[in-house]
Formats: sequence, structure tokens, C-alpha cells
Amino acid sequence: MIAGIPLAKENRGAGFDGVTKPSLDTDQAKTQSQTTKGSHGPEASELPSLDTPGLSRGTLGTIGRYKLIREIGRGGYGIVFLASDTELHREVAVKIARPEITDSEEGVERFLREAQIAGTLRHPGIIPVFDCGVEGKLHYYVMPYIDSQHLGKWMDARKDDPVDEKQAAEWVRDIAAAIHYGHEQGVVHRDIKPQNILLNASSESPSGFSPVVLDFGLCGVEQSASVSTSVLAGTPNFMSPEQAMFGRKRITKQSDIYSIGAVLYRMLTGETPHPATTLPEAILMLHNEPVRSPRTIRPELSKRLETICMKCLRKEPERRYESAKALADDLGRFLSGETLSAKPESRWERLQFSLRYRDWEARLGWSAIGISVGSFIWAFVGALLIVARDGSNPVVIEHMPALLMFETLIVLPVHGYVVYQGWLMVKRTTKFVQLAISAALCGAWAIFHWVSLFQGSTSLKIYEGQEYAHVMVFLLISAAFTVISVIFAVGYWLARGRHRSERDLISSTG
Repeated sequence: MIAGIPLAKENRGAGFDGVTKPSLDTDQAKTQSQTTKGSHGPEASELPSLDTPGLSRGTLGTIGRYKLIREIGRGGYGIVFLASDTELHREVAVKIARPEITDSEEGVERFLREAQIAGTLRHPGIIPVFDCGVEGKLHYYVMPYIDSQHLGKWMDARKDDPVDEKQAAEWVRDIAAAIHYGHEQGVVHRDIKPQNILLNASSESPSGFSPVVLDFGLCGVEQSASVSTSVLAGTPNFMSPEQAMFGRKRITKQSDIYSIGAVLYRMLTGETPHPATTLPEAILMLHNEPVRSPRTIRPELSKRLETICMKCLRKEPERRYESAKALADDLGRFLSGETLSAKPESRWERLQFSLRYRDWEARLGWSAIGISVGSFIWAFVGALLIVARDGSNPVVIEHMPALLMFETLIVLPVHGYVVYQGWLMVKRTTKFVQLAISAALCGAWAIFHWVSLFQGSTSLKIYEGQEYAHVMVFLLISAAFTVISVIFAVGYWLARGRHRSERDLISSTG
């Protein structure tokens, strides 16, 4: 027991009495506000944060020089308490880190380093961190206590009615500017969501409020901002796809840009980008489903503001804004009526998405297998028909052994190889070199048959004098291997992109 706070049993980890499993009934982020269901399904706010620490409610005491008064919220990275500073006699907010973050020496060092960096941030749009410490197994940091509502509660009170375009653009522009300042200091937030944005009263803002970003105390240093599945934290419906991947993945400033876009999306539509009702569904949709156009939910929405929002929400980090400043600048252009730097997603980009994230790769792989098997059967049946029709022809009798040898030694292995490569595509391989070689070989095989077809010649003497059979067999084989070559070229492109992504993620985590 540390000053009234019970420690966990050793087999449960670092400093709490267990870890609560993700709950889908409540969202207890920041102010324990009620989740309001909107008219577009049960997901008006968002799913709860992952793996919230299970500190017993009502069990308070002191930690360091801070007397804990009451719990005021909990999220993916820890629990927040209203506390009293016993030395400076002021109210503060104390956030205690969840066990997984500090359950190793490396985790403790990272926590302290990141809290120290967060303590150097001085920006009007960021709530500062002015103290951090450790007591026993409990690691915590301290922020000013600001008695104001967060953006999530403000939107809940509106029953998720969409926010005025100009007001949403102004607030998100200010949020992006604050996040950009943190990025310039080498810090990635990692948990941007409405509950981490306070609305401070401001006489200078037309809306009467000015957004301020919370939780830069449990952010990440960009050069080392990687997390493993065991310490995955955040809110799925505002989390970037790379944050929700299994294993150790790189989280960069583009991850924050995605989350800012998700906040803007909810402000504009009253929904989250992926309105899931369960945690697994949210993760699957994040990786595999396109984001619905905001204008399908709010038809009167400006196409220009939709373009900005959707650029933030691209699944590939490199296709989002290159910086939060670039996002803020584009929102400024929107407000002033200037030309945006962002462009609407093209048809080619939508096709790329379908190929990368839907099941089209598997479909193409199965297509290659089917075309290969079908063309082999077609050629084999064609040869049988020649034998059946002209079996007594001396030419046919003479050259039948050569045809059988050709089918056995060349045609059958070629088709078997194609079937294998098609199966690799079905399994979403990263062996892009194999697929590149396969595309080239199939293309060369197709060209060989096209040339033979148009020249009316063939190395298989059994087809001499069989013009009709020659055309029907080799026309189909030429067309089949042309299509297979294109399929493998697409497979090469997909596999190479997947290989590059995995290589970058591995190199980013050491």
C-alpha cells in the first residue's frame, strides 16, 4: 500500500490491482461523460480506450506531495485524479500511468524522458506538464487542473449535431498548430481525441472557446515512438491504422494527423470515421474499410472541407499531410477562400485502395490459377480432338510423341508454376521478386505465342494443316498468359509495397 493506494499482486504487473478488459458500454475518458447515441447507430462518441488500468474506485490517498481528491477520468494511458498540491496549495490534475507503460526499465526510462520533454512544451494550445515522479511502482505526472468541458462532452451535449463548418475549421486549425509545435520538439501525441481537447473560455475567439490539447505527458519521442501489441493504447475510432497493427510499429507525426482528421470528421458529421460497435470490428474496419465520404452523411458540407478531412484520413501515412502545419495552413486557406493544397482522391487512388485493402489481391490470385488451369485443359482437349478426328493421319501419328513430351516437360511445369505464384498472391505474399520474374516469364510466353499465331507457324508439327485448331488453341493461350502477366505485375506491386512497409517498421523498432 502506498499512501492509501493498493498495489497489485506481483503476477498482475506494475502497480494496479489488475487491468480491466476493454468495455464497450462506457467511455470514461477525461470527465466520465455519458456516451450519447446518435441517429446513425450506437456509435456517436467512440469506443472506449484500450486496456484501462483498474485502480479501485474510492481508494485514494497521497502520491508524492499530491493528495488525491477524486478520480476525474481514465483513458488508454492512465487514470487522472483531481489532487491538491500540499506544498503550493493549489489544485492540480495527476495522471498515473497504466502498468504496461512502465513495467520494464526501458519503459520507465522512456516515460521519464517523454514526461521531461513534455514539460518543456510552452504553447497556448497545450496544457503543460510541470512535474513528474515515481512512488513505488506508480509513475505519474502533474498538470494544471482546468475546470472546463472537453470537446467530446460539448458534442455529446449537442446530441452530435454537426458543427458549423467555419467553427470546426477554426478549432481544428488551432489544434493542428498546437500539435505541430509538439512535433517540432520531436514529440508525437499518439492519443488525440475529443476527450483530450479542452474548450477554454476565450473572448478572442468568435465561438467563445479556444481548444487546448491535453495529455502531452504520455506522448512519444518521434525517433523511438514505437509500441508493441502488449502496450497498445488509445481510442480505436480516433487511432491511425498503424497504431492498431499487431507487433511493433512506427508511430510518427502522420499518426497524429490521422487522429486530427478523425476529430474533424466527427465534428462535421456527428460520427466517427468507422462507426463500429465492438473493439474487434473497429480494428478490422480501420485496416480494411474505406472512410465514408462526409458528404454522404452531410450532403450540404463543403467539398473543400471534405477534401481536407479525407486527406488526413488516408490509410498510408505518406499520403496524408506532410505536417500538422500543412494541415493548419490548408484550413486557413479554406477559411480565407484560397486554393487548397489538398486534392480530392482520384479514381486511380480509389482503385489502389481496393487492390491494397480489399480482397482483390486474393481474387486476382485465384483468377490466375483458374486461367492457367483452364487454358491447360483447353490445349489438352484441343490435342485430343485432333487425335480423335485425324488419328489415322500419318502426320498426327508421327508427331504425337513430340506433343506429349512438350506437354509433360514444358507446358505442365509452366502451368504448375503459375498456379503456385497465384497461390502466393492469395496468401498475400511479400515475395515480390518472384512475382516480378513470373510476370516477365508469362509476358514472354504470351509474346512467343502471339508471334507464332500471327505468323501462322508453330514448333509443334502436329498442328500443321490444322489451321482452325491452331488458331483456337494458341489464341486462348496467348490471351490467357497476357492476362496472367498483368495479374502478376499487379501482385508484384502489392507485394513490394507490403515488403517495404514491413521493412520500414522493422528498421524503425531496432
